[in-house]
Amino acid sequence: MSVEAIGWTLLQRLALTVASARTFARELVGIGVALDLNRQPGTLRIDKVFPKSPAAQAGLPPPGMIVQRVGDVLA
Repeated sequence: MSVEAIGWTLLQRLALTVASARTFARELVGIGVALDLNRQPGTLRIDKVFPKSPAAQAGLPPPGMIVQRVGDVLA
């Protein structure tokens, strides 16, 4: 579920229904990865690449890979 979509629904004082939950569950926001932060060594790891997402279509590395750089910015 998208936090933004749920938040917007609540701000509009609309009811959360089974139908709206299904809509939220199908919504993909971002590049299509779940990230995990390991605070001890300070690393950011790809936890999941969602199927049919922009990340999957771009051939992003499989889960478990450490993010070292995003564009020109070191992670």
